[in-house]
Amino acid sequence: MVKGRFDNQGQPFLPVELTGLHRTVTLQALVDTGFDGHLCVPLAVATTIGLELKGVDYVELADGSVRRELIFRGNVQVGNLSPREGEIVLTDSEQPLIGAGMFEGLKLEIDYGTLTVLLKPSRERGRR
Repeated sequence: MVKGRFDNQGQPFLPVELTGLHRTVTLQALVDTGFDGHLCVPLAVATTIGLELKGVDYVELADGSVRRELIFRGNVQVGNLSPREGEIVLTDSEQPLIGAGMFEGLKLEIDYGTLTVLLKPSRERGRR
């Protein structure tokens, strides 16, 4: 199980380690359930750790516009969960984002009442 945190603006975050070809960085990534990708990181992070270019894809932004984006690959570990290969897009923002693509097979609990963020393995499908 991974415990996240809320910032002073009431936004939920999860701890993420991202490994490229040259090094590993630890980030606090804003949980963005409207982002269906894995991870979005600042350009400076990508160049520092040496993310590997995977290809090009078209992504739809929150405002409905479609943009061509370079897609990179890296090893992503959320808290103490097993590392996964993730698809990473770059942003001009300084804020890393973690998207719904990273939550496959996991249960994300965001409780705005108690200001808690938990990420844990989900029960197997079909079991109750």
